Amino acid sequence: MPKQPCEIIVLHVLPSVRAQISKDLVEMGMSQQKVSEIIGITPAAISQYVSGKRGYEMEFKGEVREKIQDFAQQTYNQGEADVLQGVCSICDVVKENGVLCDLYEKYEEQTNKCSSCKFRTVCSCG
Repeated sequence: MPKQPCEIIVLHVLPSVRAQISKDLVEMGMSQQKVSEIIGITPAAISQYVSGKRGYEMEFKGEVREKIQDFAQQTYNQGEADVLQGVCSICDVVKENGVLCDLYEKYEEQTNKCSSCKFRTVCSCG
């Protein structure tokens, strides 16, 4: 059975978003321990994100990358974050920029993706 859009996001988008946020925050000078406390995941997971061992299936560009950088910078400046709101707003930009269409194309077998796309109600392709 094909995966639902949110499953695709959880499996492929969320780990990459967390990895990029973690890497950005550590590069700005925040400790991995503090990043783990803010994001709400283990220090070991942060270490794997920062080292590139985990969460680098996707590379974000353009508006999505800018949104991640903005969230990381705001988090660094404030020393805390509303991660739910921040990650959801990043996910909204992911959906608006057709990333779900790319994932659909990669993980589904149908060739006429926009007319049959199960993501069309949550992305801007169709």
